[in-house]
Amino acid sequence: MMKTIAAVSVLHEVTAPLPSTGRLFRDEPVLRWTLRRLRRCAHLAEAAVVCASRQAQAAEAVCEGATVRAVEPSSPRHIEAITAALRWSDGWRGGLLGACAFDRGFDAKAVAELCEQRQAEAVVLIDGSAALVDAALVDGMIQHAQARPEEPLCFTPAAPGLGGVLLRRALVEKLAESGIHPGRLLHYWPDLPARDPIGVAAAAPVPTVAARTLHRFTCDSDRQKRLLERATASLNGQLITAQAAELVVLVSRAASALDMPRDVTLELNTNRATRPIYWPGERLGIEREPLSPERARPLFEELAQCDDLRLTLAGVGDPLLAPGILEIIQSARDAGIRAIHVETDLVGVDEAIVAALADAPIDVLSVHIPAFSTRAYEMVMGIDGLKQAVANIARFAQARQATGRGTPLLAPTFAKCTANLAEMEVWYDHWLKACGSAVIVGPSDYGGRIEDVAAADMCPPMRCPCRRLGSRMTILCDGRVAACEEDVLGEQSPGIVGSAPIRSIWMQGMSGLRDAHACGRWDQRPLCASCRQWHRP
Repeated sequence: MMKTIAAVSVLHEVTAPLPSTGRLFRDEPVLRWTLRRLRRCAHLAEAAVVCASRQAQAAEAVCEGATVRAVEPSSPRHIEAITAALRWSDGWRGGLLGACAFDRGFDAKAVAELCEQRQAEAVVLIDGSAALVDAALVDGMIQHAQARPEEPLCFTPAAPGLGGVLLRRALVEKLAESGIHPGRLLHYWPDLPARDPIGVAAAAPVPTVAARTLHRFTCDSDRQKRLLERATASLNGQLITAQAAELVVLVSRAASALDMPRDVTLELNTNRATRPIYWPGERLGIEREPLSPERARPLFEELAQCDDLRLTLAGVGDPLLAPGILEIIQSARDAGIRAIHVETDLVGVDEAIVAALADAPIDVLSVHIPAFSTRAYEMVMGIDGLKQAVANIARFAQARQATGRGTPLLAPTFAKCTANLAEMEVWYDHWLKACGSAVIVGPSDYGGRIEDVAAADMCPPMRCPCRRLGSRMTILCDGRVAACEEDVLGEQSPGIVGSAPIRSIWMQGMSGLRDAHACGRWDQRPLCASCRQWHRP
C-alpha cells in the first residue's frame, strides 16, 4: 500500500487577523477540527501541520500530538500571490494564476522535505481551515490514486474545504524545482494543450451535490463560522463523522440572505480617459461628483465590520483618475478591509500613481485592454491608447518586481464584443503567458439603456431570480446605493450611504427587490425586466 500523509498548511495565515489556530468553531480551534476529521481517514498514515516558525507555538498548542513542521517559506511572494488570487475565487478551481483551492499555503520545498522526513510516497494537501474536510472523500481519492499509479496527481472536484489533492512524491519534487503550484497543472496553458481534467483519470469521483454546490466549507471567516455552526447545530455528537453530501444539504438549508454583502463595488468617479463602445458614461451622459477620501472613510469603517467582504473600486469612471485614489485605497485597508480590487484602463493615469500602485494594499489590478492590435483597440475603446496602456502595464510590473511582493496581481481583461472577437484567442494566449492571468468578460447593455455590442447573448432560455441580489452591492459615488451593477443611473436605489446603516440598506432596503425576484415578479421592475445579466454569479 502506498504510504500517504496529509500536509495541513497554515502558511497562508501568517498575517491573518484570526488564523485557524485561534478561530473557534463550536468552541474548539478550527485547526483541531481539521486534524480530528483527517484522523478518521483509514488510508492516511498521518497528518502533519506545515507552518512558519512564528506559528509553531500556536500550532503545537492545538494539534493534540500531530507533527508540526515549522519552516521558513521558500517562496513567501508566491504564497502571497496565491492567497490573494483565492480570496477572489469561490469555487475549487478557476482562480487567477490558475489557482485551485488546494493551492492555498502550498510550499513545494517544505512539502518535499516533509515527504522525505516521513518516507511518504504521496501527500494530500489540506487547508488548515478545512474543519469539515470529509475523510471518506480523502480515502476515496487515495484509493483512486492507488488504482492509477500512472497519474502523478489525483484530486477531488468538490467544494473548497471538503476534499483536496494528492501528489506523488516525484511530482512534489518537480514542483519544488519549477516553483509552480499544483493547481496550475489543472488549467489551460497555451503551450500545453490538454483535455479538461474533470474528464480524465486524475479526477476522483465525488457526490454530485459536493461538486455542484456554490457554498464553501472552509471556516476562514466569522461569516463562514456562523453559517457552518448554524448548519451543523443538529449534529452535535455526529458532526465528526458527517460526510460531504449531508453537509452540503445542511449548509444549503441553513444559508439565508447574508446580513452584509459579500462583494461591494464602489464607484469613486464617472470620468474616464477612454470611450469604450460599451461605456454607459458617454451614452447616458452620466456625471456625478467624485467620492472624496473624507466621505469614503466612514463607509469603509462600516464595510470592514464584515471580515470577508471584498471591495472592488470600479463603476462608471476609472478609479485611478479619482482625486486622492491612493489615500482612498490606504483608508480602506486601514479600516480593516483585506480584499481590495481595482479596475482601470491604465490610460491617462499619472505615471507616479501607476508606480505607487505596486506597493498599494490591493489584491488585484484589473486592466481593461480589450484588443491585441492598435486598430481593434481604437475601434473598441474610442481612442488610440493601446501603446500607453501596455507601457503602463510594464511600468507597474517593474515597480512590483522591485518591491519583492507577490501582489497586486495583474489581470488583463477583455470585453468580448463583435468588434474584437477575431482577436480574442490570440489576446488570451498572449496575456496568459505574459501575466499568468487573463480574464474575458461580456459587456452589458445595462438593461437596454445602451446598444448591445456583445458578441453573443449568454442568457439561459429560462429566467430565474437574479443571483447577485443576495451577495453583491453597488454604491455610486454620490452616495446612492444602486440596485445592482446594471443600475448605473441609480433608478432603483434602496438607500443612501450615511442616511442609514449599510446593514439596514442591505437587509431592509433591498428586501423588496429580492422578494419580487423570489416570487418571479422581476417584470414589475423596469430595469430587471429588460436585464440580460441576471444569470451572472
